[in-house]
Amino acid sequence: MDFLHIPTPARWALHLESHLDKILLDHTHWEKESARMCLNLLLAYCDNEELSKAMTAMINDKLDRFQANRELLKSLGIQFQRIQPTGYDRRLKELIINKEPHRVVDRLLVTALIDARSNERFSVIANSCEDAKVAKHYKTLANKDRENYATYIDLASGYMDEGHVFERLDELANYEATLISDGGGKPRLHS
Repeated sequence: MDFLHIPTPARWALHLESHLDKILLDHTHWEKESARMCLNLLLAYCDNEELSKAMTAMINDKLDRFQANRELLKSLGIQFQRIQPTGYDRRLKELIINKEPHRVVDRLLVTALIDARSNERFSVIANSCEDAKVAKHYKTLANKDRENYATYIDLASGYMDEGHVFERLDELANYEATLISDGGGKPRLHS
């Protein structure tokens, strides 16, 4: 995660306890959205065997997490419901260049950034949450999820030289840092 330009601001962790239900709901929905992003990559670039295998594994993992998060919500007495996203991922996706191979590289790098930020937030939740069950759940996620974002970067390097990939990742990470430092008005996983 060395490529994230800023760490999660302390104010996000301070709001964790008072808005835990919204953050957990948002994360549950995020796992579903993340699986959809992987499926879209798989469908668009199924000719790439390495990408196909990686996306298939990630889709299954993310859907398993979606279900595990639903079970966690249920055990905490939080009703699963729709929740308004912040637009964090939508704003990152607006930077994707539409011409190939830049498009596939950007899609993979945006997904890597989002996964890296998620992983960082999992660690914050694991270390800050007073509820032992929630902290344990997120510690497991943080440990398990640590290298997903590296997979996306490796796959991007299969489409363009590594120098360009890391230069572009730096540009995207700079923009992602502005989104994180501005924060969102809503307490969410990526606000």
